[in-house]
Amino acid sequence: MKATERRIDDTLVLCLEGPLDLTHGAALRRLLLDAVARARRVLVDLSGVTLADSSLAANLVEALGTARKAGVDFALTAVRPAVLRLLQLARLDQVFDLRGDSA
Repeated sequence: MKATERRIDDTLVLCLEGPLDLTHGAALRRLLLDAVARARRVLVDLSGVTLADSSLAANLVEALGTARKAGVDFALTAVRPAVLRLLQLARLDQVFDLRGDSA
């Protein structure tokens, strides 16, 4: 897993790359919660994700809940088809704000 971040105006864009499975679960959790703690808007760019399992979904759900409690906008962008299928299976595509591109 590789993670980079950049700012676009008041939005922190967290770009994730590589496999996001149970092996990377704890590190991903820390990255997401840290991003939520440091920004008013968080956009998670999933365009570089090559493999995803339920641990990705669980970490995203936790980050979304934390963001909502803190009044932070939290959205997913550039969701690849395999990741979208995972979200759809869990009906999370109806929970998350899914956007096209991070620009």
